[in-house]
Amino acid sequence: MNETVFGRMRFYHEATGRVMQGPIFIREIAMKFTQDEVIEGLLLFNEYLDEKRKDAS
Repeated sequence: MNETVFGRMRFYHEATGRVMQGPIFIREIAMKFTQDEVIEGLLLFNEYLDEKRKDAS
């Protein structure tokens, strides 16, 4: 699988303008990746959101 947690979360955010949560997160991320991949992806996604916020201000 070439996709990453960060990649899926970023794609979802760019497509919807929202952060993936609840059942969607469980189905698309938690059930398909290891714990380490999820944690690493979330940290990268948080950095991505921080950069987006800086660019917006």
